[in-house]
Amino acid sequence: MGYFISKECFMAVITKFDPGYFCWAELATTDTAIAGTFYCELLGWQMHALPTDGEMSYILFTKEETPVCAMYEIDEESAAETPPYWQSFIAVEEIDAVCARVIELGGEVVMDPFEIGEEGKMALVEDPEGAFVALWESMAPRSVRMREEGTIGWNELYVFEPKNASPFYEALFGWEAHSDEECESEYNYTHFRKAGEAVGGMIEIQEEWEGVIPHWAIYIQVDDLDTTLDKLEELGGAIASDVMSAEGVGDFVVVTDPLGVHFLLVELYEEE
Repeated sequence: MGYFISKECFMAVITKFDPGYFCWAELATTDTAIAGTFYCELLGWQMHALPTDGEMSYILFTKEETPVCAMYEIDEESAAETPPYWQSFIAVEEIDAVCARVIELGGEVVMDPFEIGEEGKMALVEDPEGAFVALWESMAPRSVRMREEGTIGWNELYVFEPKNASPFYEALFGWEAHSDEECESEYNYTHFRKAGEAVGGMIEIQEEWEGVIPHWAIYIQVDDLDTTLDKLEELGGAIASDVMSAEGVGDFVVVTDPLGVHFLLVELYEEE
């Protein structure tokens, strides 16, 4: 389904995100207890409930005491309208100006910018193909573990018409879209790069992928895919596709957690 970064792009703990780079992810789920147990046992994460101003609980996932991502609980009414999902965040500066640009480029601002404590501002936008992505303007230092085993290693956009999505992201974030000729005949795969660095990928949704809608998907890196898949099923998750291979990169597979939320697992090949 797609290609990813290689191990030479190893990042680990990141303390500052430049504009236009993925910086965070959140899981909206119907049961934080079930989801939390699943991800912690599968990936060795720890959970930390954070105080919030409202009724919604916000739970931080950490690895070795450093944040990896977070989750919060949605009610049945919300889940009926929008099933549980993983949400990707992209770092920006001057979030209000970026949201105005979203509209100019044919997208939609679904949730206007708002402050989250003293941490920063976020907004939710929709691209011209209907995929949602969150914007984040940081107002305080923040450390996040990424692109190593047991963390989020790649973000990939699924759309029906890549040619409609590419100009939007290129103009909004300064990305450059590069089609992968080896993969194009089968999946029409695109790499997004910024200043020559891999940022994310994009793939054209195929007719046979019943039920797949435009969205940003997350890949979680693991060091042993077979063992992780065995454990995933033991914990109530499910394998949703065949294990696939990206030449020179790694093996990957689509899976779901016990509450039906899709994500991908990837085991990168060792550098020779």
